[in-house]
Amino acid sequence: MSITKELNDLQSQSNENRKASSLFKSTQSVVHEALNKLGYSDDMFELLKEPIRMLTVHIPVRMDDGKVKIFTGYRAQHNDAVGPTKGGVRFHPDVNEEEVKALSLWMS
Repeated sequence: MSITKELNDLQSQSNENRKASSLFKSTQSVVHEALNKLGYSDDMFELLKEPIRMLTVHIPVRMDDGKVKIFTGYRAQHNDAVGPTKGGVRFHPDVNEEEVKALSLWMS
């Protein structure tokens, strides 16, 4: 692979990470506003704004052509105070950790 292609790939990944981070920050803002309107204190937002656990897994799969491809999966858990957590699992080749954090916060 050429250096130019490597640099372009890194730039593309960097742009995707910025978008995902923006999605997470935006989701945090919406949840914070909702908690305020519902009368919760800022302490509740502090409890929920970041996941209590992030799980990242790498799964090797031997493809039909004999090559091994590594798939990455993410699971974010925000709060387990009332029992098992839900949501936060995404299956897509382009998903990243920040997107999973944002979606699991929204669903918590």
